Amino acid sequence: MPIDALYITATGDHRELTSAQQKKIGRAIASARRARGFVWIDLVDPDESELRALAAELNLHPLATTDMAEGRQQPKVQSYHEPLFVVMWSLLYANAKSDIGIGEVFLYIGDGFLLTLQRSRDRRRTLPDLRAVLDDDDRPATTLLSTAYAVMAVIVAGYTEVTNAIEDELEVLESQVFDEETEDDAQRIYRLRQKIGKVDRASSTLAISVQTGQEHLKKLTVGDESIEPYLQDLLDDLVGTASLATDQSAALDGVVSTHENNVARQQNSDMRKISALAALLAIPTVTAGLYGMNFKNLPGVNWQFGWLAVVVAVIALDIWAFVAFKRRKWL
Repeated sequence: MPIDALYITATGDHRELTSAQQKKIGRAIASARRARGFVWIDLVDPDESELRALAAELNLHPLATTDMAEGRQQPKVQSYHEPLFVVMWSLLYANAKSDIGIGEVFLYIGDGFLLTLQRSRDRRRTLPDLRAVLDDDDRPATTLLSTAYAVMAVIVAGYTEVTNAIEDELEVLESQVFDEETEDDAQRIYRLRQKIGKVDRASSTLAISVQTGQEHLKKLTVGDESIEPYLQDLLDDLVGTASLATDQSAALDGVVSTHENNVARQQNSDMRKISALAALLAIPTVTAGLYGMNFKNLPGVNWQFGWLAVVVAVIALDIWAFVAFKRRKWL
């Protein structure tokens, strides 16, 4: 079974496990545990049979194994006595014109090993490279819990990046929707609402789960208390992102309301113009209809210049109606 696994030492150095070590992953974990290191096993879209075989070898909790095998899970933090199981959504975002894809990241923090598994709900999207945290000097990735934190921080940083991009796009939409000379883009407005909804669900659900599971996280920090401020900072980022997404949703509600008012106002303006034009056309139409009935006693029928008088009267009435509509801004 192909396993992408690293052995991380107590000092943060890491090396690839050999094929023989990967086949005997249990022994590699035991050896790493004795040396105060750990093994990091990273999987991307594994087959269910491969996953369950690895789960049996690592003695993973059946509920966590089922969640990872089936996917489509909500963000959460669960404790199975000593092991900790975390489910996160990764936001796969290219640019302002693209939609946000959803990826799932599962972290299983066991005794002497860290298992990360990623699944993508959209095969066209590229999943983040989680193992890059080991080469980032700004992230504490030397112990089991600190590496798990670093992985979670990468995902949460993606939330911040997306919310910042949404904020920029929201400012553009606000300036457009309140500018009468700019035509509103309804598709862009509702596409932005969809993005905000995904960020809100990803961040708020995880923030609540992390808050609920703080006691379990504190138990894991015993002997590694220096990671506590980082975990608190991670929680603060989640809460801040969720709060910002809520504020953005409220701001977008104002944009949507203004957009709908603009549409209604434009429709009313169009209806007034159509009604005014119909009235202008109705004057000659009604006059022609009346004189087209060939009654002998119609005014001006027996007069040589009667037709001219009727034309002048129709034109005068149309001019008067046009001026009246213009004053009322119907035209």
